[in-house]
Amino acid sequence: MLEQLLAATVLLIASAYDLRSREVPDWVWIPGVVGGAALRILDPRRTLSYLEVAWPIILVLIIMILAEWLLSVSGEADLLAYLTLALISTEPYFLLPPPFLVYLISKLLMVMVLPLQFLVNLVRVLHHPELLRGFDEPPYRKIIALFLLSPYSRHLAVGARVAEINEEGRRRFVLSAALSPLDNSEIDDCEGVWIAPTYPFIPFILAAHVIVQLPFLWPP
Repeated sequence: MLEQLLAATVLLIASAYDLRSREVPDWVWIPGVVGGAALRILDPRRTLSYLEVAWPIILVLIIMILAEWLLSVSGEADLLAYLTLALISTEPYFLLPPPFLVYLISKLLMVMVLPLQFLVNLVRVLHHPELLRGFDEPPYRKIIALFLLSPYSRHLAVGARVAEINEEGRRRFVLSAALSPLDNSEIDDCEGVWIAPTYPFIPFILAAHVIVQLPFLWPP
């Protein structure tokens, strides 16, 4: 129970920072790393039995999150969150190690944001057709933009990038902005301009951790 509480506490604090500024101080992860290392050292038999089964998948997880970080797909805080969980979390074990399950579920939760963003954008565009006025784009690119981008709003502007350009008076979407690295600045008031919003990802990791722990917290 101690490792679940430690992991949840660290992720909760990190989520608060991520929601507020999209930045998580490095010191937030120190209690998790130190506490996780202590738990592993104080119970070497359990640690070894866990590693005997889980080490190949944990190694794959580490390689995957390092690759994401090097490709700027994920931020440093996401990397540290997964690495902290890899050190702390060993229970409950169902087919896959808990850190790997958290990784998969958190990605799934994030993907589920896209259809929700599409619906929100569709409603906004239906109420404010001027948001798409002037775009020289085929319909399929406009549909993709509704999934990946968003008209400017202040609460989505932190870390976001402008995702449209103007070429000879014609507006065009910059869909690749949705995959650009996090920008630590905040876009100034750009009412009507389309941006590539950045969502805080640590809360998704926290939610995935809670989901993985549910069988442990409420056993049948």
